Amino acid sequence: MSALRLSEKGYSVGILESGKRFADGDYAKSVWDVRKYLWAPFVGCRGILQMTPFRDVFVMSGVAVGGGSTVYANTLYRAKLSYMGHTVMENRNGLVVKAAASHATGKAEREVAADLLSDLTGMKKRTVGADKNYDTAGFVADCRAMNITPHVARNDKRLGGSAIDGRTSRHASYKVSQRNRKRVEEPFGWGKSICLIRQMKVRGLSKVNGVFMMTMIGWNLTRMRALQE
Repeated sequence: MSALRLSEKGYSVGILESGKRFADGDYAKSVWDVRKYLWAPFVGCRGILQMTPFRDVFVMSGVAVGGGSTVYANTLYRAKLSYMGHTVMENRNGLVVKAAASHATGKAEREVAADLLSDLTGMKKRTVGADKNYDTAGFVADCRAMNITPHVARNDKRLGGSAIDGRTSRHASYKVSQRNRKRVEEPFGWGKSICLIRQMKVRGLSKVNGVFMMTMIGWNLTRMRALQE
């Protein structure tokens, strides 16, 4: 926790964690399995608890990567990506025009992107820049069906090759989109450093979506003030 607070203030922090990383099969089935439960290498015990005697107290401490959670329940918790934020940005002024949060499903980026693009008003032909993760036949087809030219980064190493051919990537506007698409990361960086989307304090998609939407509104207000200066 101390390292987290220091890093949030801008300090460079290094963390050294002592102990062994245990696999699922390495844990003792019961406390009577002393060799897997206690840590005393000199007698052949290589478990998760180390015994340290002092004059007036006897301390048992964890020696496994994972800290207290490993000691308390023989578990090592790993962070799980549960939600994702999505935005559509116009690249002239860097303003977010559409935003939404969703569950992290592996396909959510492309699915939500298509939904957000379909909500854009007007029938004028447009382009959309995106990274290689969007280079799929399904997303490209969805964009073309909405009269939107997909300026998606080519993923030539993908099985079957890129869904973007030379008819799209040869134009100068494609290069402009690829250069400007990186600006879509700016609201996320601002939201993580200034607002609350680095680590959500709420549960449930509706509440997460509310926090994310308010963050993007805050970004737009900040951006508009900068454009006026």
